[in-house]
Amino acid sequence: MTIEVERATQISLSGDMRTSAKQGSEKTLNTTYSVLTNRPSVQTISASAEMEGSERPEGIEISAEMEAPGGEGSSTGPKTLPVGEGEQVKTLLEDLGSVSASGVGLTYRISVSPEASVGSSSISITYTVSGN
Repeated sequence: MTIEVERATQISLSGDMRTSAKQGSEKTLNTTYSVLTNRPSVQTISASAEMEGSERPEGIEISAEMEAPGGEGSSTGPKTLPVGEGEQVKTLLEDLGSVSASGVGLTYRISVSPEASVGSSSISITYTVSGN
């Protein structure tokens, strides 16, 4: 019998985040993520934000911060994810070794300026696990 263990990397987020905020306010949303990687090289987790649709949300700023899973890797602290300014990828977690963890903290901070347009905006955040 021959058994071959394949490399695996997976990240998943809990829930679909929805919120409302008033002009001139800031809101914090807490959720969790799960990550599994058995790759021998050090991994990073990065994120980018993209507006769904053609309208750019003026006056809305989103930042994200990931906790390190089980003491593996290190958080780079909160990072602002620019929306509507072309895709800008921000590293949220670095030096991630082999790990399998769930229920790890993920915090979003949403700031809405007093000049922000009233209405609904959908923003998609893409997370990527990559190796060196």
